[in-house]
Amino acid sequence: MKDIINTRCGWAGTDELYIKYHDEEW
Repeated sequence: MKDIINTRCGWAGTDELYIKYHDEEW
């Protein structure tokens, strides 16, 4: 899952909601 974390900005961008969702769901 480290690859997903490293590429998080690729789909989450600067949207804090997506980042929060990513951190909580993944």
